[in-house]
Amino acid sequence: MKPPARIRLQLLDAFGLTVDGAEVQLPSSSQLVISLLASRDRPMHRSAVAGTIWPRASERRALASLRSALYRVHSRAPIVHVTGQALVLSGSIEVDLREAQAIARDLVHEPVNPDGVEPVVDLLSRELLPDSEAIWLEPVRQRYRVVRVRALEALSRRLRQAGHHAEAVDAARAAVVAEPDSETAEGALIEALMAEGNAALAIREFTAFRKRLWREFRVRPSLEGGGSASQAW
Repeated sequence: MKPPARIRLQLLDAFGLTVDGAEVQLPSSSQLVISLLASRDRPMHRSAVAGTIWPRASERRALASLRSALYRVHSRAPIVHVTGQALVLSGSIEVDLREAQAIARDLVHEPVNPDGVEPVVDLLSRELLPDSEAIWLEPVRQRYRVVRVRALEALSRRLRQAGHHAEAVDAARAAVVAEPDSETAEGALIEALMAEGNAALAIREFTAFRKRLWREFRVRPSLEGGGSASQAW
């Protein structure tokens, strides 16, 4: 018996779909359907999928567009399961977003391995479909950003406490890049720089952050927090 095909879906950085290592090309409408089902990770009614992706179209036209998108998906790979009016992404598909979310959750509890930090930071630094302007995607993207920023902050703190200061700086800097307005991410970076012995860089980082907060929002950094970052705050 032929083993089932290995299907992998990429949603971080850009959309990508491979079947047994071979890239599958799909039109943008089909990509959106797959991306929506993958991000929800649960069955969705046909009308809900159609209305989410084509909100300005009539229900009839949106459903017709959905049928066309699904036909193009089915003709290339067994990705979407259809049960009555419900659509769901196949559970056997490997999805990088799901993997990143699982890693982010585990970072709070799993022991820190400094040798494995770089690929984790790289994965959690990737944005969810950054080039897509789909309206439905923004809240999904924001929720995922919160999850990965918190995970990177936690990773940075644990690395700093374990004495792996350079890795702690890398994790905190990735959190700042993902959410430049986050005081907790900035605080983690400043604490990591201080622990590394780079007080001048920590002061420069804080000064730039404080100026930008005032320039863009007319607010000062909070005095809440702990550790060496609170001294700069």
